[in-house]
Amino acid sequence: KAKILVKESLIAPGLRSVLFGRATLEQLVSISAREDDEIVNELAHDVLVKVCIDPCNGLMPDIKRGLRGNINRLLVLMKSLRATEVGYHKDLLLAIARGRPSLASTFLDEFPYNVEDFASPSWASSISLAADLVSSVRISCSFDFLNPDQRSTPPSAGSDFQTIMKCICPRPFSRSLITKGVLHSVSLVKSGTLRFLSETLRLWDSFATAWKVCSSHSCSPEQIQASLERDVMGEARSFFPDSQVLLTVLKSLWGSSGTQKRSLKRKAVLDREKPLKRPRKDDDIVINVVGSDIDSLLADAQMTDQVDAQMTDQADTGKEAVLINLLDDLRIYMHSGLNGLEGSFDVFMKLLSSSSGLPAELQRALLSVLNEYISWTPKVQIERVPTRIPPLMFKHLHVFVNLLLFSSDNEVKDLAKNLALVAMRSTGAFDKNPTEIGRWFLFLPGYRNLKAPPKVQEGVESSSSVVISFLCDAVSTVGNNLFKQWDIVRSNLSHLEGESIGFSPLIRCILQKCVSLLNSESKTYSLEEKTAISLYVCSTSKSLLQTQVDSKPLSCLVQSVLSEVVDE
Repeated sequence: KAKILVKESLIAPGLRSVLFGRATLEQLVSISAREDDEIVNELAHDVLVKVCIDPCNGLMPDIKRGLRGNINRLLVLMKSLRATEVGYHKDLLLAIARGRPSLASTFLDEFPYNVEDFASPSWASSISLAADLVSSVRISCSFDFLNPDQRSTPPSAGSDFQTIMKCICPRPFSRSLITKGVLHSVSLVKSGTLRFLSETLRLWDSFATAWKVCSSHSCSPEQIQASLERDVMGEARSFFPDSQVLLTVLKSLWGSSGTQKRSLKRKAVLDREKPLKRPRKDDDIVINVVGSDIDSLLADAQMTDQVDAQMTDQADTGKEAVLINLLDDLRIYMHSGLNGLEGSFDVFMKLLSSSSGLPAELQRALLSVLNEYISWTPKVQIERVPTRIPPLMFKHLHVFVNLLLFSSDNEVKDLAKNLALVAMRSTGAFDKNPTEIGRWFLFLPGYRNLKAPPKVQEGVESSSSVVISFLCDAVSTVGNNLFKQWDIVRSNLSHLEGESIGFSPLIRCILQKCVSLLNSESKTYSLEEKTAISLYVCSTSKSLLQTQVDSKPLSCLVQSVLSEVVDE
């Protein structure tokens, strides 16, 4: 290690390759697996990593430096490792895979471990090893072979292409095997298969994204998608399980995760931890004995509750991690073009509607899937336009606005805002002036303090909720009766001939509702709530008037609505 495996060494790579022949490598592998001397084990492992990874040592090829290496000897070494049993062996295998993905590809193609017998004691470690290998390839692969400046033939004709596809769709791991594992009743099998699926999907997504980026300089988006469909998409679709399988698992895990009940469980534990009042006794001796017993019982009960709560939290955290990976898998299905998940929007919305109190990571994953479902056009952020707007999406506006205003996670807020904008747009009322949508959020209580500390946000939450409900009700009214609302606006402005309308019918609807609310004698709303609503409506109306190119039509509409009140 100190004399030969250093840059200053004068021993040529060819001679080093002879020095580290099969027999030497086998001895080093055997030493690194021993359990009697950690120092010797680590030294043998370090030598193996240097020998196998550095092309100067004669085993790892390097075409740029003209070093052919010895691929066959490395493959024999990889297959001889007890990577599912010995930590150093696994680390060495993954290091070789990162150094040359083609070796990982060949190893996966001839995977020496049994992954078909779910009942095998070594199954979990075997599937985990396969997932780690795919992950190593994804991390180390640069996809340079897709660059048109570095190739003279189509990318699908090269060996690097086959290398990646063999890692994405390893031969020993069939579609039926993955489907059976994902749907398995044993959680260990289910989670192990899902992790392997997640790693292969991430590699596929990285590959498909790199393909599109490298092709974007010379091809249109339609041509890029056509080339993907022609060369790789069919093989990927035949390998990955149907998206409905993942949706089934998602709904099953979500219903049994227990995350929604966690806050209730914790509250129950806290209640039990409160000191109990003991009844008074006339006999002091009896009091002391009983009191001592109660203290002991209470201490035991509290300790048991704490352990139970900790175990429950750990189990829930594990299931949440699986759910997050599963949601990311479904996002990749849409992002990479494997499947558009048509008709699944309501499924995701049902999960999001019940996500109150869940960790921000899980909410982010759900919102990311929904944003991917919307399918934004690939333009710069300020010009992005949704290309797939689910019908009646405006009915879910309150869910997005609540997350926008009340979530403590900034990424959740940003994702929720995107969806809230699309939900407003789904009414069809803002086709003439989409920029108006943002004005309806601008004066919601708490909107200007989105980055404020949680305690500050809690102070405005009570006043925000009634305003949010009022806004969402008006948006639903417009969305459900769009043509009727437009007819009313045109009727109110019939005396203005030739004037173009640069605003949505929501302004008239919300003004009318606000006036009706203030005139109502019903005690459904308190004076403070009416004040909050009227302040919001007035501020938004003023802002819209100020931003009109020609304010005359909107001024006349506001006057028309308010004059009805004066006349009455």
